[in-house]
Amino acid sequence: MEEHIREAEVKDIKRLESFLAQANVSCDGVADHIEFYSLLETRNGNLKACIGIEPAGSAGLLRSFVLSPGTSQGDVLLLFDRVVAMAEKKQLNALYLATNKEQAASFFQNMGFQKTEDLPVSLYKNSHMKQALDVDNCIVMKMPL
Repeated sequence: MEEHIREAEVKDIKRLESFLAQANVSCDGVADHIEFYSLLETRNGNLKACIGIEPAGSAGLLRSFVLSPGTSQGDVLLLFDRVVAMAEKKQLNALYLATNKEQAASFFQNMGFQKTEDLPVSLYKNSHMKQALDVDNCIVMKMPL
């Protein structure tokens, strides 16, 4: 089935929150930053994957990267490229992420992220980043834009 990627809109909030909830991913902040989300949909309009950015000053926190089973590697790369282009368009100067999974860290390293311990003050104030930093084995990564 053919898929397409597009920027999320206000009308997508409920559907996106439901998709994230099914994946046990927090929906906090989605409505406030819906214009920073990209969606991968089937031709029938079913959500297959999403990724979002929570802006914090001139930095962005990558979050809500959720993939349905069977999402192709090509679609994952296109979705990721789309969110990076969005961050650049919105004039963010770096993307950050936090994970406690080595496999995820390896994937993001291949996408251009590097491990870092230096965070901008704006991210230390971010509630999602605060939560992530409290998780055991938390790895913080940065991609300059």
